[in-house]
Amino acid sequence: MKVITTLILSCIFFPLFGQNKVQYLNLEQLDFPSKVDTTKVKDVIYFQARDSNLIFLCIANNKTDDSVYNQKNFYHDLQIIIEGFFSSENWKYHNREQVDTSIGGVEGRLVHGFQPSKPMTVKEFFNFFTIVNGRFYMIMGGSFKDLTSELKEKIDSYFNTLKFSGKNY
Repeated sequence: MKVITTLILSCIFFPLFGQNKVQYLNLEQLDFPSKVDTTKVKDVIYFQARDSNLIFLCIANNKTDDSVYNQKNFYHDLQIIIEGFFSSENWKYHNREQVDTSIGGVEGRLVHGFQPSKPMTVKEFFNFFTIVNGRFYMIMGGSFKDLTSELKEKIDSYFNTLKFSGKNY
């Protein structure tokens, strides 16, 4: 009886611990290449997966802000979030370029960080910043070493799984 109970419980809980797919609020789908670690701090949740060469991260704010009601406000608020992100010690040394784009069915800004001016853990990364239904999301794929075409392909594959439900403004 103990063995059967253990097997049943393992079948129920195993998928929860080995998961690499994330669904959260307006984030309909994001497939990580490996098991996801989840941390919640106040109104922000962090989903993260790593391997020896790459880091994948999703930051989602579960508290809504109703100030985004048109395209002008959307891009203004998004730029404030991006500038705040790049003022931190981890990211301020990277050169960056950004472009307005649409990924996963919503508009946002894709920021490419590269060539840090001092040694950094993450050498190159791609971040997609967006606000959906008043909630902020940042999706990142980055490399711990020089970015090769193989590593870039893994990052692109990760971003291609991204799907949102809801609207920007």
